[in-house]
Amino acid sequence: MKKISLIAAFLVGINAILSQVIIIRELLVNFSGNELSMGIIIATWLVGAAIGSLILGRYLIERIKKPGRIFSIILLVVSALIPISIFLARIIRYILGIPIYEALSLLQMLLMCASILLPLSILLSFCFILSCKMLKTADSKNNTSGITYMLEALGAAAAGATFTFVLALHFNHFQIALGLSFINIIFILFISRGKKIYLYLLLIFTLIILYGGGIKWLQEKSERLRWHPCNIVYYGSSPYGNISVTKSANTFSLYENGTLLFTTQDEAFNENFAHLVMLQHDKPKNVLLLGNGVGGILRQILKHNPESLTYLQLDPEILRVSKKFLPMQEKNSLLDPRLKIEYEDAGFFLKRTEEKFDLIIINMPDPLTLGINRFFTREFYEIIRSHLNKNGILATRISSKESIISNELAIYNTSVYKTLKSVFLYVEFIPGENLIFIASGSPDIIANRPEILAKRFKARGIDTNFLTEYHIRDSYYPDSVHYLASKLKEKYDEASINTDFHPTCFYYGLILWNIKFQPYLTRLSNSITQISITALACLIVLILLYGLLVIRSKKEATGYLIPLAIAVNGAAGVTLEIVILLSFQINYGYVYSKVGFLIALFMLGLASGSCIINRRLDKFKNLHNVLCKTMLAFLLYIALMPVTIKLATALPLQATEYIFYLTMLMTGALIGCQFPVAVRLLQKRYSTGRSASIIWGSDILGAAIGTLASSLIIIPILGMFATCFTVAMLCGISLILLLFHQRLQR
Repeated sequence: MKKISLIAAFLVGINAILSQVIIIRELLVNFSGNELSMGIIIATWLVGAAIGSLILGRYLIERIKKPGRIFSIILLVVSALIPISIFLARIIRYILGIPIYEALSLLQMLLMCASILLPLSILLSFCFILSCKMLKTADSKNNTSGITYMLEALGAAAAGATFTFVLALHFNHFQIALGLSFINIIFILFISRGKKIYLYLLLIFTLIILYGGGIKWLQEKSERLRWHPCNIVYYGSSPYGNISVTKSANTFSLYENGTLLFTTQDEAFNENFAHLVMLQHDKPKNVLLLGNGVGGILRQILKHNPESLTYLQLDPEILRVSKKFLPMQEKNSLLDPRLKIEYEDAGFFLKRTEEKFDLIIINMPDPLTLGINRFFTREFYEIIRSHLNKNGILATRISSKESIISNELAIYNTSVYKTLKSVFLYVEFIPGENLIFIASGSPDIIANRPEILAKRFKARGIDTNFLTEYHIRDSYYPDSVHYLASKLKEKYDEASINTDFHPTCFYYGLILWNIKFQPYLTRLSNSITQISITALACLIVLILLYGLLVIRSKKEATGYLIPLAIAVNGAAGVTLEIVILLSFQINYGYVYSKVGFLIALFMLGLASGSCIINRRLDKFKNLHNVLCKTMLAFLLYIALMPVTIKLATALPLQATEYIFYLTMLMTGALIGCQFPVAVRLLQKRYSTGRSASIIWGSDILGAAIGTLASSLIIIPILGMFATCFTVAMLCGISLILLLFHQRLQR
């Protein structure tokens, strides 16, 4: 029975991490992958886990006499729910009548997440509590909650690493889900000692679906419904995301994680952007293109006859898929001898190369994710400046309006403009729906631009279908230029410079996205941007004073102080995890492909920390002191994290990567140390099962709140380093309250 209980805990971790990662990847396609949607997805999962632990675990666990049987039933339900949830995640837009190309409101995203994630996360969390009781029934002498916590984390770590390096590369999501269901049914058969015939039938049914064409049917049916009413002609995935291609008449559109990368017949945009940018330089011999290039941009740039054109594309799969659907002239441009394609992240490439360019073009989507935001920061522009030749030019674009620009849009545009001005001496712009910024250290870019560009266009003999000399002059229409200039000047002092560790432009973009669907939240959004570290510090001090007064008025506060401390540290842990992930992304740009491994390291840290404390738990004389010391160590670790990240970024890139791996492991270990101690302390008031459910639920609930607050508010407004300071202060409050209560108890 003990071995079965240990395997059960390990299996819970495997099921939790695999189902979570798979469904998150599926939902990101529906939500276009920005951090707002990521925060909502993860927070919804964590809320479900908290419900399963705090409500089901707390009030039902004592009534269950045969936890092994209930565990088997729930695990069987979970085995069916995982593939069903994947299918539902793909067709949820079809069910609600929302096409894939239509943006979602916050309420719609919440509804989708709740309907898909909550049933699964609630059941898996309750499985964890049941595995705790199973082990306690088999071994009443040891600290079974700590052992269960360790094994669950170890299972999650193993599953995360396996998914990153094996499963994601060779299998689709339905194959992984049904393979997991197969393993679950085998385990249930093992528990029941092969007595239940219906399990054998389920096993046979699963094998038939896996190998009898059922997977192919599920893949095709779910993808067609997801993209309805579009005609889907290709779907697949790479380590970097989901890739889909739709067809309308003779036009193909390629999407990555639900975000449109290019359309094959968007000739007007390609000509306008490529030529207005290329004409800025009198002799663009060496050109670098960052962002989207396939679909027409490369061909238009090559018309200016540069000696070399370097194109950076992180995901080789995008080019491989694109070649199947591009017109012949676009395919030929990819074979041009002047074109050099580098398959790596733009930031990583620029840090390792010493090559300089006459013109660097950033053709990225708007910075509505923290991953894309790093291409619009002061640090990135400084790197670009170091790679420009004398009189070299940078060109980038963001969304705007030509006529009516709202205050929120003006601040968003001004943030990019102000960031460019902090690096380059001269910054000009071309108004329009796609606002083009031209930056350089040379004053040449401000000299009579419309006429000079028109003359260069004629002299180079550029063959175009849409762009003419008249359109070039019209792009600099005086009224449009003066109107935009007045807006940029008006908001210049109000807008903040966008940096890697203080991504304000990303937050301004989120405000724009938010008020598009909830205009009534405009005032609230603007108020949130005024939050300062001083205001938060004052609020934290007031919370501390209130907490001290409450504790002084109560004789026994252990029952809620320990769960509160665990919740605060859970929020701090997930915030630190997000900071490390984002810092990794800033340095390397491929966190998507490594996220499973990084989370696996975090879970391995949880297991290691729990194991270390668990072995010595019976030897500790004062568990309150142990908990306070582990919390103090975590507090100091958080406070030192900004220094660690700064020092790491100054080291060679190869060494820095391992430092990030180590910090993720350490973060998990410091949190994992606290769980067994907190459960043992709470066992003085409650049973083992109930204590584990309260502590586990508090940890998860704190993590849910921390996920939303850190990714959507604190990090974008205060920056990553100030966020670490704020979180350290919150951890300090919970520690002071515990110490104060301990002193009163004496």
